[in-house]
Amino acid sequence: MDCFPHDPSQIPQIGGYVADVPYVRNFIRHTAPAWLDHVALVSGFAPPERDSGFAWCDLGCGQGVTAAILAATHPKASFHGIDAMPVHIDSARRFASEAGIPNVSFHAADFGSGSVSNPSALADLKHSLALRCDHAS
Repeated sequence: MDCFPHDPSQIPQIGGYVADVPYVRNFIRHTAPAWLDHVALVSGFAPPERDSGFAWCDLGCGQGVTAAILAATHPKASFHGIDAMPVHIDSARRFASEAGIPNVSFHAADFGSGSVSNPSALADLKHSLALRCDHAS
């Protein structure tokens, strides 16, 4: 018996991503502020100042491990994780809460369909990121 459907349309998806199984927890080091600063430096650019805080956003945050760990190590910053799978967001929120990380928030959003779990929080995030980008330029 074949365990996998031959018709890809039988696999639940959100915007082309498999949505019937939660993704594994992992840390993506290439999105860390220190790594991004390194990339800027080796590319001949000065990294942004972060002493007074900054905003960081992970689109497709999965279980939220990267956002939570980076938030824990950068207490002056504001971290946001966004994922289309509500089970990921629930897990990420639980992880951050149990770890006592106050400067990270998670939002369920499917950008393909425009579905957002908390539109006002996402609007606040967009406004916050826009202000910080304007401030940096």
